[in-house]
Amino acid sequence: MHLLLDIALLLFLYMSACSAATTETILAGQALTVNDKLVSRNGRYALGFFETSSKSSGNTNNWYLGIWFNTIPKFTSAWVANRDKPIKNITSLELTIYQDGNLVILNRSTKSIIWSTQANIKRNSTTAMLLSSGNLVLTDSSNTTEILWQSFDHPTDTFFPDAKLGWDKLTG
Repeated sequence: MHLLLDIALLLFLYMSACSAATTETILAGQALTVNDKLVSRNGRYALGFFETSSKSSGNTNNWYLGIWFNTIPKFTSAWVANRDKPIKNITSLELTIYQDGNLVILNRSTKSIIWSTQANIKRNSTTAMLLSSGNLVLTDSSNTTEILWQSFDHPTDTFFPDAKLGWDKLTG
């Protein structure tokens, strides 16, 4: 009987850990480190830090924050936040919601911001979420339909199926 209870408890703890590890949201006070990732609710997309090797910089490793196709065996990035500013030192790196409400890549040891959403935010009550469409959005926590910033407005060389091209005529 004890063995059955032990197995049930282990299974419950394992399932809890798995569901906690695959969150789609970053709230104020939370951080995503190099070993973490957000996964969209449908599992198709993931957001996190990834590493590439650059021959032009002497085979040194560059780190980026990006969205990739999570269900394809070969790593394929779809959107990169800091594509113009590769990161060399990752020892104290995190993605977090900063004091001003923006989503930032922060070097904790130097307190320097490497990348920011640079949204015009009136109050610091924001949430970052990776949607099932592959869109990373920054919203007001009290009104998640109000998008303050979104990765679809800053495309790279990959077009997402649910992304829209052009500007909203009402909001600019």
